Amino acid sequence: GVSSAASDVYKRQARRNTDLRPLFGAALTIRLRLVAVSMPVMIGLAMIYWATGSISTLTLATVTILAIGLLPTAIGQAFASIYGAWERMDRRAIVSAGTSALTVGLGLLLLGLGAGVLGLAIAGVMSGIASLFTLGRPIGFHLLRASQHTRTPTRPLLLAGLPLMLNGLLATIFIQADVLILQPLHGTVVVGHYNAAFKFINALNSIPAALVLAAFPLMARAAHDPDDLARWVTRVWRILASLAAPAVVLIFAHAESVVGTLLGNQFLPFTANALAILIWFLPMSYLNGTLQYVVIARDRQWWLTPAFLITTAFNIGTNMALVPTFGFQAAAATTIASEVVLLTMLVWLLRGESWLPRIVEPAARPFAASVILAVVTWLLRDLSWLLAATIGLTTYATVLIATGGISRSAFDVVK
Repeated sequence: GVSSAASDVYKRQARRNTDLRPLFGAALTIRLRLVAVSMPVMIGLAMIYWATGSISTLTLATVTILAIGLLPTAIGQAFASIYGAWERMDRRAIVSAGTSALTVGLGLLLLGLGAGVLGLAIAGVMSGIASLFTLGRPIGFHLLRASQHTRTPTRPLLLAGLPLMLNGLLATIFIQADVLILQPLHGTVVVGHYNAAFKFINALNSIPAALVLAAFPLMARAAHDPDDLARWVTRVWRILASLAAPAVVLIFAHAESVVGTLLGNQFLPFTANALAILIWFLPMSYLNGTLQYVVIARDRQWWLTPAFLITTAFNIGTNMALVPTFGFQAAAATTIASEVVLLTMLVWLLRGESWLPRIVEPAARPFAASVILAVVTWLLRDLSWLLAATIGLTTYATVLIATGGISRSAFDVVK
């Protein structure tokens, strides 16, 4: 929220060719204050779980490392907001995708070396540091010191960023609340398997984060032109639907093989079972990620807060009701159901938009092609999963291109 508000103010200031240092300093100050509050809260909650025997000393150390990692992430995001002001969303998108890939790749490597959850925490912190260096070095780290000599009030940024910050917090809560419920009821081992499955989901979720971020300035400019806005929304959603549909089929079919190959047999069958359920939330998550940026482009970000509140309440209530009996399966299913609730709320918020029905068409051909992919995957079930997936993806892409479901022009989201 602070980053988005800062980007908006930076953009206006940049157009007036004025000094950005005071605004950078204000955004950084807010972020550092939030980190100063968040770090002891994270560590304090972990210590409570540790004191009650719900988590081990190793898990406590992991949380502590993650809390420390908030600092480089906060500074990196302050630099990222400058790229937003310059409308260099392509660089932000590339760094975001690269950071996610580094987190997942390094995390899998450390898991393979036996580092466990501590390795995942270290991977996250190292990725945050890499992101800070990648974003800050081209601008210059001297800005950190220079911005502190020119002060600007933080209140305007706080007011502008509050709804976005609340929405981001609520979105994080409804995605992660199930872990807090699983931990005391089913233990660290179950949570570890569940989080391992989520690593794959997080990697796939870096795609819409990068793409929609790159397209957001274009959607913002088209916000008051329904036809132009519809063109950009459907273009982005067409790409995301074309990626989500085969991912669901292949990961659902090969979840056990994928997990066994990348993480090891010690993560079977629990991680694979969780992944096979969680993957079904991907198409709705991609669509929700697109539509919520449309709401922001229309300057209606406060409308999102009730939607996220309702979704979060549904998620927590459903998890508390079902997780004690059904465990991580209920948590995974609730994640899917929560995306359905959020999608329903977003469609309701945008119900007056004339272009809204047009979001159905971009997904029709990819989903139809994924049915053929499912048939091919079933027929090739006795082959190795890598070979079967390669043949299946080739078939899917051929069908999609032949039916006009995707074209080269659809990927032109930055011109």
